[in-house]
Amino acid sequence: MYRHTGKPDLAEQVNLNVLGIRKKTMGKGHEDYAQSLVNLIYLYLETEQKDKAIPYTLELADNIRHRLQVAFSFLSDREKEGFIRAKLEDQVALLQTAGVAIGTSQAGDMLYDLSLMMKGVRLQSGISTMAYVLEQQDTSTIGIYRNLLAMRNQLARQYELPVDQRSGIEQMEDQLDQMEKKLARLSASFRRDQAKSKLTHREVKTALKPGELAIEFIQIPELESVHSEGARYAALVLSPQTSHVQVVPLCSEEQLQTLLNGSSERRLDYVNELYSIADRGFFPLKKLEQDCTTSSGDR
Repeated sequence: MYRHTGKPDLAEQVNLNVLGIRKKTMGKGHEDYAQSLVNLIYLYLETEQKDKAIPYTLELADNIRHRLQVAFSFLSDREKEGFIRAKLEDQVALLQTAGVAIGTSQAGDMLYDLSLMMKGVRLQSGISTMAYVLEQQDTSTIGIYRNLLAMRNQLARQYELPVDQRSGIEQMEDQLDQMEKKLARLSASFRRDQAKSKLTHREVKTALKPGELAIEFIQIPELESVHSEGARYAALVLSPQTSHVQVVPLCSEEQLQTLLNGSSERRLDYVNELYSIADRGFFPLKKLEQDCTTSSGDR
């Protein structure tokens, strides 16, 4: 309320107080705590206090990662998409806008990890693991897998409760850990799914060879009440020669649509050409291509 009535100092104090209360009563992994982080980030972007927004954007990214790992451990594929749309899309959009606006090395790393995480969870599916388990026709393995899903569901329900109402979390987490280790020994699919959800820019960087780049492309949406130039695109560039991810602004939504609509080439060829950064003068990535081979996980 105070945010919209010209009292940013009072709004900041109120939001910080609420954040502290929710941290104590709900925990840093709860969606209510995430909403308090969102309110503070919006406030700092609106009042052009980007430096103050930095720690809260990093914390919101960690919160989203935690909630995804908890929820995706037992939801169906259809429920996963619903969870992303209902709970996370707006928060991810805010992080993308804030990360590019802040422009620090930490923000670049956060944006890259966020992009990997969102891509990974959308690609990740429990179907392959379930198929493997059921194909074994081993009642013991099937039982472990079903107990694991049930335990994850119970744990997720506990995380939704206020801190003082939760019970048995440490015991459930320990049981889950043991079941996951046992199942991982039996299923290569399960191991791959677990690894995908924890991938960060650090792991990607160690896999790059000299002269290679790993690029993630993101769309930065236009958010109401936040100073922006409309929806636009950016590249997150990771190189083995640099310490942090580089954020490279590319073009606006309008520019991209004009370019796509004006091309007489076949659509697939043209999209490939966009990714190869060939002869498109307003793409600042061209200068990075001179001495590097470009590799993109989104291709």
